[in-house]
Amino acid sequence: MIIRTALLLALAITSFISISAPIVMISIDGYRYDYNQLHKPKWLNEFADGAAKVERLKPIYPSKTFPNHLSLVTGLYADHHGIIANRFYSPTLEKHYKISDKSAVTDGRFYQGVPIWSLAESQGKKTAIYFWPGSEALIAGQRPTEFKAYVHHQDFEQRINQVVDWLSTPNTTEFVALYFHEVDSAGHKFGPSAAETRQAVHKVDAAIAKLDALLKAKGIEVNLIITSDHGMVDSSQFELLNLDGFIPKHVKAQFKFVGSGPFINVYHQGMDKQADIKALLQTLAGVEGLQALAREDIPASLHYSDIPAIGDVLIKTESLYLGFTGYRPPSKGEHGYHVDHVPEMATMLMARGPNFSDKTVKEALNIHVYPMLAELLGLKIEHQIDGKLEVLQPLIKQN
Repeated sequence: MIIRTALLLALAITSFISISAPIVMISIDGYRYDYNQLHKPKWLNEFADGAAKVERLKPIYPSKTFPNHLSLVTGLYADHHGIIANRFYSPTLEKHYKISDKSAVTDGRFYQGVPIWSLAESQGKKTAIYFWPGSEALIAGQRPTEFKAYVHHQDFEQRINQVVDWLSTPNTTEFVALYFHEVDSAGHKFGPSAAETRQAVHKVDAAIAKLDALLKAKGIEVNLIITSDHGMVDSSQFELLNLDGFIPKHVKAQFKFVGSGPFINVYHQGMDKQADIKALLQTLAGVEGLQALAREDIPASLHYSDIPAIGDVLIKTESLYLGFTGYRPPSKGEHGYHVDHVPEMATMLMARGPNFSDKTVKEALNIHVYPMLAELLGLKIEHQIDGKLEVLQPLIKQN
């Protein structure tokens, strides 16, 4: 009797759900946690009513597009999945990474961890990815069954029809990811509260509503997840700080500076590393609103120090916009700041489908999405990740 009870308990733990529908995960880049209330998109608000939700999905540091899209699909912090910014330098590869550089974003050597599509493919499941950051590279020895090379101005109709086709074919795809950049672009150009940003929100809302209607018309039931990488803050509050006013030319010449705005990754290229780093830190010591940290002194709470790509020094701020002479000024909306200091960096997650509950989790880091996806797909995670299943397990409907 004891053995039988233990066996039943084990089965209950290992068979927490019964997968009955594929997953479609949609990212609306730059969709702040309160945009449903601020911009009032019709379909998204209707979808949220009764959905499984994370009210404030917190991005990892830094709250940039590529690092956080990789965290969503790997369950790792930036210094563990390797994409530590939208642009950076890898001393290991002696190569720059920049999201506009095709040769970089398709170079699998930059990426660590096992994206959910690679995990699924390695365990015999079909995946299809439309523009998700990182999906064009060979990572962990796998590519998605289907994927699209990124095109910035891609017709919404084309994206929607392709997703429907992927889910309509025999041997149905079990995981689909779709990405929209338009809300982020509008938020940068016009500001998070602008009428133009509202228009972008409503445009994407209408596209997802059409996708949902097409799937229902074909009788295709899915587990649909709507989420994002980060929020957006009105940057009129951030003063532009020109670091050329603080760093002497002879000190600056010893380093490579990559980035601007909320943070800059700094790579030593001089002769005397210890002395040069000390000189740089001394020149920036005491500058109000700014922190300059040697990599070994970056707080563990940032999870941002484990790989050389971070740089030898991190210059960061939560209240300024950093740059040098000739750098562009801040846009009307910005992101990249730490969510605990700039709460507008938070986004949301909403999900509905046969395998989702109607529960709400108030707040969670996005690294916990990956183990939830793996659980829903019935996948085994046999490598180390930072995310934990129990954080978002309340969103999964129990049998």
